[in-house]
Amino acid sequence: MISDSALLFEVTFQMKMKLIVAMLCLALLCMPCLGQEKTAEDWTAEGLRLAANGSASLEPALYAFEQAIRLDPESIDAWYQKAEAHRTLSRVAFQKALDLSISWLDRDPHDPLAWQSKGAALDGLDRDAEADEAYLRSIQLLNQRLEKDPTDGESWFLKAENYANMKMNEEAIWAYDRVIELDHRPRLLDAWNTKAIFLAAMGRYDESLLASEEALKIDPKSETAHVNKGYVLRKLGRQAEADFAFSKAQAVRRGEGSGFSCVQASDLARDNRSSLVRGKEQLRQSSFEEALESFDLAIRQDPRNAEAWTNRGFALGGLRRTEESIAAYQKALQLTNATLQNQPDNATSWFVRGDALSGLGRDELALCAYDEALQIEPDNAEFWSARGTALQTLGLITQNLSTFQESLAAYDRSLDLNPDDSLVWLQKGAVLAIMAYQLPRAEQTSAFEDAIRAYDWALEVDPSHVEAWISKGNVYTSLGLIDGNLSWFNQSLFACDQAISLTPETQTRRLAMALEAKAVSLSLMGRSLFRQGLGGEEASSMQQEALKLYDRVLELDPVYVRMGASQNRAALLMELGRQDEADLALQGSLEPYDEIIQSDPDSSVAWVGRAILLRELGKYDEAILSLDKAISADPRYLLAWEIKGSILCEDVGEYGQSLKVFELVLASDSNSTGALLLTASALHALGRDEEALAAYNRTLDRDPELSRAWYGRGEALRALGREDQAIIAYDRAIELSTFGPDRYSLIGKGLALQSLGRRKEAKEAFYEALRDYDRVVGRNPRNSQVLKAKGDALLGLGRPDEALKAYESAIELNPRFIAAHLGKCLALKARGDQAGAETAWDLAKELGYQGGHKSPSILFEG
Repeated sequence: MISDSALLFEVTFQMKMKLIVAMLCLALLCMPCLGQEKTAEDWTAEGLRLAANGSASLEPALYAFEQAIRLDPESIDAWYQKAEAHRTLSRVAFQKALDLSISWLDRDPHDPLAWQSKGAALDGLDRDAEADEAYLRSIQLLNQRLEKDPTDGESWFLKAENYANMKMNEEAIWAYDRVIELDHRPRLLDAWNTKAIFLAAMGRYDESLLASEEALKIDPKSETAHVNKGYVLRKLGRQAEADFAFSKAQAVRRGEGSGFSCVQASDLARDNRSSLVRGKEQLRQSSFEEALESFDLAIRQDPRNAEAWTNRGFALGGLRRTEESIAAYQKALQLTNATLQNQPDNATSWFVRGDALSGLGRDELALCAYDEALQIEPDNAEFWSARGTALQTLGLITQNLSTFQESLAAYDRSLDLNPDDSLVWLQKGAVLAIMAYQLPRAEQTSAFEDAIRAYDWALEVDPSHVEAWISKGNVYTSLGLIDGNLSWFNQSLFACDQAISLTPETQTRRLAMALEAKAVSLSLMGRSLFRQGLGGEEASSMQQEALKLYDRVLELDPVYVRMGASQNRAALLMELGRQDEADLALQGSLEPYDEIIQSDPDSSVAWVGRAILLRELGKYDEAILSLDKAISADPRYLLAWEIKGSILCEDVGEYGQSLKVFELVLASDSNSTGALLLTASALHALGRDEEALAAYNRTLDRDPELSRAWYGRGEALRALGREDQAIIAYDRAIELSTFGPDRYSLIGKGLALQSLGRRKEAKEAFYEALRDYDRVVGRNPRNSQVLKAKGDALLGLGRPDEALKAYESAIELNPRFIAAHLGKCLALKARGDQAGAETAWDLAKELGYQGGHKSPSILFEG
């Protein structure tokens, strides 16, 4: 259970919520539009028919395509045809403008404005060379005017416009400067604004910002100046001030005016002042109620603010108000659709659209939207970060390493552009940590250390970043689990204490997360001490402290933590032998998953979380039903397939079915060491030991330090009668075991030694394995594997009556456990009950066992 939760440590709550609402949103969006006379396909077909009738029918055709898009916003064909209609209409308009320009020039061939208009029309018709000739002719005529009167501000302005149209940026800025020097009032505001835009395009952000400020001195209500200022501030990484500038532009567009001096605006921006900015900061702190209030205020100020609607969806998701969250995302989509119809090159709208789609769990479509935004603004750090998050979410669903690598590349690009974004460093660390779990054990330490370096960069930018301290602590805990090194746990505790000390009591969810991370670290450190035979009293004290921390976490945030902390608390109670309390904690942990499923029956994440709990409760059939629901909702969700295969193999004994499941997993992810290892285990259980040995060898090719694979290899070799080689494999498993000698491998080694007649060595191995088996069984009363292993050790020590009880207990838990039936056969034979032994043997064969009488090798020996 702990290992499952460790994999989820790095997943932010918002990302979980995206997955929770995803499938319900898809179901809602795909519902048929009852009462519509025409479908989206019908409208698209009508639009094509009208467009074929010529330019006179293009406006009605455009209306038809818009109706198709309204019914199916994801109809690529309708969007494409609408774009074609716009393109055709624009060409008609440009041709009309060209005809008018030519008629003006027929009357006056020396009119520079007519030549400029002709150039613009030719530009629109993609006749670039002819357009440049027209612009140059306009400039020549303007030069003639300026020779006569160098103070002609209007001519300087038109000259600058011609240079701008020809994309001669430096020349355009030089000409605009002449307009500014002359203080040509009719064009002064336009000169400053256009100069600011060109400077921004050239990457001269500080100069551009000054130019926008000059424009705002002339007209505080200049929407263009506010927008350009916001764009430049965002490029400079000053996001709070940028958001404020954009809010001022929106206020101007709504007719509210400015009413603020530049000094006042700067003060407000410095104080964090806009509702949207404040809400986003509250969202980052998991203060969802406060964030919701801020976004609601932003929406009251501007009901068409799509970004505010999207963030409102995130806040509602954090509060688990799923239906309202979905509605907010859909509203944001409607608003961005409307904007993009008229402004298809609006990068911000594409970005906000991507966020809304991502919030709805439609991450492939979100990626497309982010890519559109990046086509327009390829150097926007925020867009790259959003792309990385969408890929990270997809990677968590598919467990695809290459998807995580793409996510990492997107975060790296974002950090190249803005290395001072602590949140992106945090996200990069999360991806590195998740990828580390998929690597061979020998490579995991280095990979986790890479994640820690990313968190350190986040803390370099913001030393008080609580989530970075929590994440760093979690990774140190993972390192402690790899090799049992107590120094890792000590560093984890230090990081968690830093997070706790930095978190105000009022931020209950954040504080709960920090306390939970410390509780996990203490609990696992105590387990490590116990298993290594070190400091039993100290270990017990740690686990008791962890239990108190879990109780505190549940008090602080009972809604959120029931999905994680109470499960870890149950695992600790099991570790302490308090099984009844553990069962109650697990049963209570089911409630939030059931609540989510009630509102979202297709939540694959909730179904999987529920299945993990049911497995812990020993309700394997119900767990598999839950996993089947998750798979039905999202067949790509690889974790659901892997857990199902594991239950079938390790808990239920349906080895043939488990092999089919693992075959599907390996087809999707050939690097899944877990699936290959359990494939080998299922083959061994069925007595197909040559195949099992090959699968164990393939597993060890991928991860040579995987203790369990060496143990399995030993089991297969022993079943094949190759005891000497089996002992080598068992010894390697014991050597690699993190928390002291591996009991399973000790028992296997003992059986191999016994077969070789080395009975004294065999007994030593059995005694060492049994040393504290009662405590292990008490901690895992539903673990049939533990009981079967105990039976093997007792049988090896010549205690068949006790062994028989252990085997029967294992069979009671898992009636299809072939190895337990084979062990029972051995125990009965040792007691002299040949008929009972034959019955147990026959039952093992009925359950699918395909090995011969030499498997296990001592089955019918004296």
